[in-house]
Amino acid sequence: LHPSLRRPGWSDLAALAAGAVLPLAFAPLGFFPLAVLAPALLFVLWAGATPGRAAWRGFFFGLGQFGVGVGWLYIALHEFGDMHGFLAFTMLLLFIAFLAGYPALLGWLQARLRAAAGRQQAPAPAPGWTALTLLPALWVVLEWVRGWFLTGFPWLDLGYSQIDGPLAGYAPLLGVYGLSLVAVISAALVMQMVCDRGRAGRYLGVLLLLWSGGWALGQVSWVEPEGKPLRTALVQGNVALDRKWSTQYRNEIVQRYTRLTLEQQDVDLVVWPEAALPATRDELQEGFLQQLERQAAQRRMELLIGVLEREVIDGRRTYYNSVLGIGTHPGVYRK
Repeated sequence: LHPSLRRPGWSDLAALAAGAVLPLAFAPLGFFPLAVLAPALLFVLWAGATPGRAAWRGFFFGLGQFGVGVGWLYIALHEFGDMHGFLAFTMLLLFIAFLAGYPALLGWLQARLRAAAGRQQAPAPAPGWTALTLLPALWVVLEWVRGWFLTGFPWLDLGYSQIDGPLAGYAPLLGVYGLSLVAVISAALVMQMVCDRGRAGRYLGVLLLLWSGGWALGQVSWVEPEGKPLRTALVQGNVALDRKWSTQYRNEIVQRYTRLTLEQQDVDLVVWPEAALPATRDELQEGFLQQLERQAAQRRMELLIGVLEREVIDGRRTYYNSVLGIGTHPGVYRK
């Protein structure tokens, strides 16, 4: 490491910078190697750090990662949620700090487990289980926890960044968390190349094998078409959110989606967006869905439309984000 990175203050700032560049690995920029290099730098900065210092650097990494990656929430809270700007900014900062607690916890845990294994005084993590199994396993477990704890927020899971890279070949077999695991193992291998230079060639060989395997799996066709192709159309009304839920625009929006749907020619299926209709299902004009079904049947098309539903169960009103199937296979799915 550069001598300046051995200083606690500079190392903390380096962790912050590593986290800040990580979101660039995701769409729309898609610099997928950063999803390996940014965690690798964090792992290097954790090498030999005390549990407290490792937690602090993990927290800084999380501040950079989520500070850059979830800043859009301010727009959702302030512009579309009508929350005061100062309050929206404060809530965003608190949320980012909460999310940064996950990499902070990861840093603390890995340092404590390394210490328990008798390596707390080592200048760098020893090769083997500490770097190549412990770090990836803890990272993915905490990603999984973040995906469901307190309703969950699986934003910026590493696996999503690899959809256009060589590692995407693992996705059909391992799913998003498996893809995250492969990415973090890659980061651990890079870290070992830096911290254990005597065996760098060995780690590089494993890294190349791992990525070559992903590329090879990406050449496999895992599904085959059956029957004739399904002709589909996606209808997007492009309604501004500040107008969508105003009752004065309800009929206009419903008519827009109906018109766009009936304009489709020679299609088997038309799909509307999530919550496309600006009303709950019971608030729609009587007979609207039946009329839409008749018009779709005349054109021999099926419809999937997004709409909100509500019902009262034991005196409690419950809302559902639903998709309705209209046509020869009617049905409803509640998200």
